[in-house]
Amino acid sequence: MSSYKCRELVPVSRIFIIGFSVLIFSDCYSQIDKSTEAYVGLGYYRHTGFDNNAYYHARLGLEIFSFKFISPEIDFTYYFGGNDRIGERNLQTGLPISRLLKNFRGGIWGISPKIYICDIDSRLVFIPKYHFGSVSADGLVITPNGRDDITETKSRIAFWSFSVGFENLIDNDRLTLGIYLTYTGFDAGESLNDISSPDFGFPNSETETSTIGLTARIGYRM
Repeated sequence: MSSYKCRELVPVSRIFIIGFSVLIFSDCYSQIDKSTEAYVGLGYYRHTGFDNNAYYHARLGLEIFSFKFISPEIDFTYYFGGNDRIGERNLQTGLPISRLLKNFRGGIWGISPKIYICDIDSRLVFIPKYHFGSVSADGLVITPNGRDDITETKSRIAFWSFSVGFENLIDNDRLTLGIYLTYTGFDAGESLNDISSPDFGFPNSETETSTIGLTARIGYRM
């Protein structure tokens, strides 16, 4: 008799577990904002080693969905910046005899879980983001004898960035605006430091570009 009862209980317990799992999944799924959000963004990073004491980025990305307190996103970012360095000067006039123009460009992918607090239409966000991609740099030496291009250098990099900011719905349940304070571990130094011309007073440098900046973006909910 007892073995018969046990055999009856097995399918009942399975039905209960399956039913409970379906209920939980349905509840979770109902909380997902199934619309995605495409966004474009700009970044300004403070760094005294570059022209105007800054370098910049332009970004294109996609927020996949929002669920409870996370909104996973993936993006592609183009970093760029440069500087104009003076080497030797004329001792009588003080005018530069040689100048070195250095520029860098970086094509970087990023992925983040993005964590938010408060309502989805007006929220405080924290964005830990992992990045990977490549950076290239080139240079141009200008002297009284003419111009001399320095061979382009390239390097692969991976790093983290961390942003804190606010995102708000601004128009017609579609457009959003986000403003963030960002620390980035982006470092173009491995490429930039190889751009040199010792004969004209430009030895290898020791530039390191991780810094703090302000970033912003506009999104469109599809």
